[in-house]
Amino acid sequence: MMINSELIVNQIPTLGHVARWMSDKKAMENAIKEELSFLRAGFFTALRDQIHTDIQLKPANNGLSIPAHRAILATRSQIFKNMLDSDVCKAPPMDAITLPELSYEELECLLEFLYIGSLPTEKVNKHVNSLSLAADKRQL
Repeated sequence: MMINSELIVNQIPTLGHVARWMSDKKAMENAIKEELSFLRAGFFTALRDQIHTDIQLKPANNGLSIPAHRAILATRSQIFKNMLDSDVCKAPPMDAITLPELSYEELECLLEFLYIGSLPTEKVNKHVNSLSLAADKRQL
């Protein structure tokens, strides 16, 4: 059996093809990052400006509650979803869920993480223990 070496050479991508492919992949990655940034900014704005919030989250010691969105909580945590789907939470929209293991500042950090998917390093370092406990408890 004779192998046509010209056919094999034509099937091997050239360096130019590989460079173009890598450039296309990088452009796709940048487009996805831009879209993700857009979504994160929108979610965080909805939280910060309390746009159409429909649930209150309360920190320890009956501190000030923070308005949030049931849909975001339910999509980010199966525990929150189960709580919100239960008959206990099917009450009027501005009901409250208490998170007794968190202070107000820690609850703000947890919500920031739920809404945008990350936290600045200084917030993580400052609240690592309480956020880890809350994340474990709510399967985040």
